[in-house]
Amino acid sequence: MNARWGRIREWFETHAPELTNHLRPGATDAEIRQAESTISLDFPPSVRASYRIHDGQTDDSYAVGSWRLFPLAEVVRQWEALRDIEHEFEFGDWDSTTSIPIMGNGGGDLLYVEHAPDESETPVTEWRHENPTHDVKAPSFAAYLDTFLDALDAGEYVYLEGDGVLVHEDDL
Repeated sequence: MNARWGRIREWFETHAPELTNHLRPGATDAEIRQAESTISLDFPPSVRASYRIHDGQTDDSYAVGSWRLFPLAEVVRQWEALRDIEHEFEFGDWDSTTSIPIMGNGGGDLLYVEHAPDESETPVTEWRHENPTHDVKAPSFAAYLDTFLDALDAGEYVYLEGDGVLVHEDDL
């Protein structure tokens, strides 16, 4: 995970230096355990390892595949909000007993992983709020970052300096 984040930071420093400042310092093991305890769900190993390196991104940065990696505190807030909506409105397409929101696009859509009590990796899945679908984007968070890195290396992302966001060329 260190090598992946190192490559991402290197790309940011070369192509979008401002984005480097939006990566928050890593969380402690105690902070990660506290977040897991609060939501009663265990992170997959690659997610836990990533949070040790960067506790998400600042509020105004959508730099990891046009998504924002939530800080741990926001993972908890997002999970609690979705749990409350799920219970209050019989929100049938979100399962707060297994799903952990880890990234958002600012428009209500999420990327999530599943509870991993056995320390196994779980897929990164996209959930669209307006047309609830659950599309698997990668078999693990590590694989998601690998795909993102491949796209960075292939020149598929453009940094919109005025907006401070990284956008895939297909979304321009």
